[in-house]
Amino acid sequence: MRIKDVRQGLHTLLHTQGLDGLLHLYKRLEKRGRALLLCLVCAEAGWLILVNAWLRLERAYLKLRLFLRV
Repeated sequence: MRIKDVRQGLHTLLHTQGLDGLLHLYKRLEKRGRALLLCLVCAEAGWLILVNAWLRLERAYLKLRLFLRV
C-alpha cells in the first residue's frame, strides 16, 4: 500500500466520518498500525503548518513591498 493511498483514505475518512471515525480506526489498529497512523497525522499537520506559515510570510512580504512603494 502506498502512502499516497493511505493519505487519500485518511482524508476521505475525516470528511465522511469526522474525528469519531478516526478514533474508531485508531482503536481497531494494533500498536504498529497506531504508531503509523499517528505519524501520518502528525506529518499531515506539520505540512499544513508549513504551508500556512509560508503563505503568511509571502503575504507579509507583498504588503511590505506595497507599503514601501507608496
